[in-house]
Amino acid sequence: MPPKQLRVGVIGGGEDMHSTLATVAQVIHLPILQLLPQLYITRAVCDTSRKTADHCASKFHIPHSTTDPYELIKSLAKDLIFNLTSDEFHAPCTIAALEAGKHVMVEKPLTLGLTSGESILEAAKKAKDGAKAFKREIATIPRIMYARSRDIVGPNSFFVGQSGMEPVKHTDFPPNAVKERNERIGALLDDVWEGQEVTPERNEYCRFLGGLGSHDQSLMREVTYESGIDQVPRFDAHLAVYGEKKSVSIKYNTPYIKGLPIVVEVDELNENGEWTHRTVQTRFEDAYTAELSELYECLIHGKPIKTSVADAVEDLILFDMMYEQYKAQMAA
Repeated sequence: MPPKQLRVGVIGGGEDMHSTLATVAQVIHLPILQLLPQLYITRAVCDTSRKTADHCASKFHIPHSTTDPYELIKSLAKDLIFNLTSDEFHAPCTIAALEAGKHVMVEKPLTLGLTSGESILEAAKKAKDGAKAFKREIATIPRIMYARSRDIVGPNSFFVGQSGMEPVKHTDFPPNAVKERNERIGALLDDVWEGQEVTPERNEYCRFLGGLGSHDQSLMREVTYESGIDQVPRFDAHLAVYGEKKSVSIKYNTPYIKGLPIVVEVDELNENGEWTHRTVQTRFEDAYTAELSELYECLIHGKPIKTSVADAVEDLILFDMMYEQYKAQMAA
């Protein structure tokens, strides 16, 4: 018997209306969904821009397009909603989808503030259905001496320009959409900073933690953390764990170029006291394809979900601690 196809609705098909970052939907998620027809079939796509929604529907052979996310959630038969909207719409769209009985895959970050994160968690609890090689090598280290998370990357546009996907950037946003977005992000940031003035620096700090920070801190929350964005076109991202006689690192590459594998490197003393270096590459498969294959296993075969809402809220608790430290430093 062929595997069951999960019916998918995608919310957010284009550029954030105030962003120059590459679109995750057109370069990553929609192409991979199309490459996994044995697992997924995309039934509908939504974007604030009508031109972008129609473009995605045409390019990726999706039968229905709309500019209303709640219409997409409520209409048609769908098992799974991909929430690829900008940060301020993560909570309302995710909660609406959960209340409609859908599974939800939310792009990072879950949200920017702990209050909205806890609201999503509460909705998830009420819903009806609620890195192996690296972990294997880590398990053989008797006592971890030190760990480091690093993510220093250049502009996404450098990689997107060589991805071959050519995402479109339409700007036909209705005036009320711009107003709603500004009101939502304002309320979200006011909650994060507890009524203090949301300066450009504080806004940038929130966005930074929600971007690169949500990758690294979700992997390991007690590490030396190195992160930043510059204009050098390279992707230097890894997590390294050091023991007394063994160290293990997992290295990631840009998600915007398909087929770049994840590599695990191991340095250790062997039984003869000799230094050895091993490179472990479990498969030629990029991280997002592996992610969607894993998601299917979780939803269809009941495999436990590692990156759950509860797990993401742990990231937000850490963000909240970092916001408090930022406030203390600014007040000093």
